[in-house]
Formats: sequence, structure tokens, C-alpha cells
Amino acid sequence: MIFLDAMRRVLANRSDVRVLMLGDGSLRRQVEAFIESSGLKGKIHLTGQVQEDVLADYFAEADLYVSAAYCDGSSISLLQAMGCGLPVIVTDGYGDREWVAHRGNGWLYPAGNVDVLVATVLDALDDDDLRAAMGKANVATVRSRADWELNFGKLLAAYDKLLFPAAVKEVKTYAQLSNR
Repeated sequence: MIFLDAMRRVLANRSDVRVLMLGDGSLRRQVEAFIESSGLKGKIHLTGQVQEDVLADYFAEADLYVSAAYCDGSSISLLQAMGCGLPVIVTDGYGDREWVAHRGNGWLYPAGNVDVLVATVLDALDDDDLRAAMGKANVATVRSRADWELNFGKLLAAYDKLLFPAAVKEVKTYAQLSNR
């Protein structure tokens, strides 16, 4: 509920903000109850599951992507948001640090720290130019580092190297011999 508590406080400071929560899950009833009891109905919108073919439309309408996940590997939704040109606010964890440089292409904050999350969102909303620059940086990052077509071969090579080191040496030797 860290995200919801943070958004409650952001909305208390900024009447022009609206929050869209994409997706669904087992905590939906608790989320709906929090929204209702906090008087946030009409300010925090729950979309439920969103089809892949319209996800970019939602991201195009957003100013920020915010995640309060304590631990996330390489989050597909984070990469999708970055690929759509959104600046991002995510927790300062291993997976997110792989993709986000603090104040470079997004913001990192300590997981569970509502105060820092609120301050970060409010600061981000106040700097249109920085958000635009971060969005452009995120598109470039995703194009260069998250392109499946470009990187799948590298992934397979890494697996081969880890799982079959002797076979990789033989292939490497064969490749070297065939290039003579």
C-alpha cells in the first residue's frame, strides 16, 4: 500500500494529478477499499488488465511511470514505459538499477520510503524539461539494451558459455580455424 499512501499524499498537494493503476491482482479489494476510505474515488483509477495492443496508448497519456515494488528483476512494464518515452520512478534495487540512473533517465528511491517517494513524484511533476529529457533517454536506452532481436543471440551465447564451457571452447577453436 506504499504506492497508494504516496499517491494519497501527492493528490493532497496537487489537485491536477490523476493516477492510473494498470493491471490487476489479488489485492484489488484492499486497493478499492483504500481508495474509497481515503476519498480518492475519481482521482485514482483502476483499469484492470490492459491488452498489450493498447498499453502504449495508456503510456502516451502519462507523465510518469511509478513503481513501488520492493524487488523487481527486469520489469517488463518498466521497459515498456521506458520504450514509450516515459520518465520513471522506481525503487533503488538491483533490477531497477540495471535500467535507471538516478536523475539521469529516472529517479530511484529507497523501497518502502513513502516520504521520499512523495517528494520525488512532486519534484518530477514540477520539472517538465527534465521529464522530457529523461523520456528521450529512456527510448534510447531501450532501443540499445532491450531489443530482443539484437540481444537474444547474446543471451544464448552467455547460456552456452555457462552451461557448456568446453563446447564453447571447441566452437571458438573451430571458428578460429575456419577463419584462416
